[in-house]
Amino acid sequence: MRMFRSYRLHLARTAFLLAFPLYALAHVQWFSAYSYAERPLPLDEILTPLFAILLAVSTISVAGVVVLDERLTRLPQYATISAWLIQFEHRSDLFLTLGFAPDFFLSVAAFVEFTLGFLSIE
Repeated sequence: MRMFRSYRLHLARTAFLLAFPLYALAHVQWFSAYSYAERPLPLDEILTPLFAILLAVSTISVAGVVVLDERLTRLPQYATISAWLIQFEHRSDLFLTLGFAPDFFLSVAAFVEFTLGFLSIE
């Protein structure tokens, strides 16, 4: 019962967020040449054939990766590698730290570089 309640809560949150898409527009405007003097594009100008093709390619790609992942789990080499990795399970926190720390610092560096370039601070 608790899982069902949690599912309904997530569904309600998602519906709420989708009901107010105006907040997402500001994020896009930061990274593009945008003028408030221009009129907003109507939906029929945004949903072009190129958009539909890219959406279809993306959806098919994600579905293909899911199918590939499921098929890879049947290979004996996958089981061997998985069994070998299990011996390092108690060190997963170290591996996550070593993996995410450089990513974090690169993200901060990119943010600072973008911010300085955006604000034209030299």
